[in-house]
Amino acid sequence: MMKRDFEFAQKYGLRLREVIAPAAGGEETALPYTAEEDAVLINSGEWSGLGCVQAQAKMAAFAKRMDWYAYGYISSEGLGE
Repeated sequence: MMKRDFEFAQKYGLRLREVIAPAAGGEETALPYTAEEDAVLINSGEWSGLGCVQAQAKMAAFAKRMDWYAYGYISSEGLGE
């Protein structure tokens, strides 16, 4: 989770769902956990358990198969700021 998103959620009392965790598991991490190296996705359906870089590649391939680029959901630069 991006620090900006975390701060926004806290400011407005929004519920947070962890979707990234240290690959080694172990102790609970403080939020926001933003490391991508040595991290895995959790609570992310079919992408849970994948490393961040691997998951990003699979998600991009999924978006391409779904033709989300054609509908303007995603630009060639990504999801945006």
